[in-house]
Order: sequence, then C-alpha cells, then structure tokens
Amino acid sequence: MDKRQCIHMIGENFTMESRVNTLKYVDFEMKSHMLFYRDMFRNVGKIKIATVKSKAIGNDISFHIYFISHEFNGLCNGYFQMEPISSNGKRLFEGVSRITTDLAEYFYYLYKNSEFLKVYLVSLNVNSMEEINKDHEIEEVLNENRISISNMEMDEFKSTLLDRRFVKKYISSFLRINEKPTEEVKMFLINILNESFHKNVCLVNNMCKLSNLIKVSSNRVTFNKNNINPYDLLEYGRDHGKIIYVNLDFSFKGWR
Repeated sequence: MDKRQCIHMIGENFTMESRVNTLKYVDFEMKSHMLFYRDMFRNVGKIKIATVKSKAIGNDISFHIYFISHEFNGLCNGYFQMEPISSNGKRLFEGVSRITTDLAEYFYYLYKNSEFLKVYLVSLNVNSMEEINKDHEIEEVLNENRISISNMEMDEFKSTLLDRRFVKKYISSFLRINEKPTEEVKMFLINILNESFHKNVCLVNNMCKLSNLIKVSSNRVTFNKNNINPYDLLEYGRDHGKIIYVNLDFSFKGWR
C-alpha cells in the first residue's frame, strides 16, 4: 500500500474533529509549518488542535493531536504530538514516535511500523490482539551494555561519550553535514530534543564499542536487535530512569 492509499484508508476508518474554532478544516495531511507561520499559533506553546477516534464501534481507539510551536533550525518549525486517550490508543503508538512535522508522512510511517494499526485496518477488531511486553528483553539489552562498560577502561569509555550539554549543537551539525533528513530521522531527532526523553539519551561517537546502540544516519534510525526498535528503548529509558546510547553517523573529530 502506498502513502496515498494508506491516508485514504485511515480517513475512511477514523474521524478527526477540530478542537480549535478558528481551525475548522483539519485532515490527515496537515503540515506543522502551515500552523507555525500563522500569528495565532506561532507563540502559543502547546495547544490541542484535534481529536481522532476510530469509527468501528467497540474498538475505542482515540487520541489527541497537539501542535507544539517549538522551532529548531533545519529540523522543524513547530511539530505535532500524539497523546492517546484510551488504552487502545496507547497500544496504537507502542514502539513508534508520537512526534512529527507532517501528518501524511507520519500516518504512513505508523501504518508501516504498527502491527496494531495494520490489524485494525484489516479486521476493524483489535480486541482479540495479544499484548506483547518487551520489558524483559530490553532489560537484557541494557544489561549487555552495562557488562561492556564494566569491561572497559573508564578513560576509554569517557572518550566515546559526547557532552550532553551540547546535544542541540551536535544535532545542528549533523543536519548541516548530511543530506536533508527523512521524516523518520526528523521525528527521532525531535524526540531526543524533547524534554520527555532528553534526560535519558546520551550521544556517543563512532569509536564507541557498545554493542547495543541506536544509530542515526541521514535517512534511517536503526537498532541492532530486530525485535526491539528505537522507540521501545526510548520509552523504557524514560519510564525506568535508564540511559540509552545514540550514535549520530558523522565524525566528531576535534569537538573536545
């Protein structure tokens, strides 16, 4: 299914209702910069602009869409944030980003990465889906990193860590050096700049010998364990006070 077909199917199976009187026409193809450059939204901070609900009775998939008027040069001029209302809304966003600058790109990304959404669009019944808890597997992954760190000389480990005070500067340089990032990469970078995750993210350079890293290139965000994805790790780190290591794929030579 291509993006156009995906958005059409989502529009057929979900309703989107505006929560802002002056924003009467909302749809699944809004781009955040369209709101950011309107005077009424540019300095608003965070505002609920829409509520999305599943049309199929009994599934109770519902979530709010907020507009956040935060600007980051080269990455976003404001962005959207999904906040689930119902338990099935939470299941919809498990293991994926909840932040985007382009709703059409986002819902296509969500379709490709959410087994929950695929099942709903095919069956219109999510109540029989099995809930999967990955916490034990993630804890094992983090424990592998702890063992790796304990086997390193501390000077060696410290030399691979980047100063957490300069995350914005690192990301800005990453964007300037690389090609224009994909929407998937932009979503991830906005997440780690967001206050929700930034305390649990530590950037490392290309010399880092840890086996379990989230790697970010100009077009992809990957993690080396196939059954665990980057957002599983980020959310676990945030909820359990764990450090997640991320490598931006470019040279940091001379930054110290």
